[in-house]
Amino acid sequence: MLITEYGGSRLESDYKSANTIRLEGELKAIEAKISALRTSSGFLADVSADTIKESYEGDAGELYGNKYDELTEKEKSDIQSYKKAFMDKKTDLLGVAKGEIAYLETQRFLVNASLTISRISDAAEAERQRAERAKNQKK
Repeated sequence: MLITEYGGSRLESDYKSANTIRLEGELKAIEAKISALRTSSGFLADVSADTIKESYEGDAGELYGNKYDELTEKEKSDIQSYKKAFMDKKTDLLGVAKGEIAYLETQRFLVNASLTISRISDAAEAERQRAERAKNQKK
């Protein structure tokens, strides 16, 4: 039994229109997308660029000298460059996800409003059908 609150009145109905069923499915799909985006955004936000090692920790006894110092500085520079590129892309992706979530939340609000109207309409239709049956039984 469907119970809809409207203007302080309770409308009860067993009747569900195709529109109500469609809107319920649409609402579930939107909520699933929001949930998936929030989950993936959380995973992405937790990824750190600091997982890249910046120093050589092995036996470097034979690697000392100007050439090693140049390579080490280049590696550090490359690592910093890759970290910045990664963080920029991560920030961009998180921004896109945040925007998509905001859009979907707006869609959820609109579908929810339409669903409420549809449920009220369903309850009114169910009441009309009950009144019609009662009228026919009296004849």
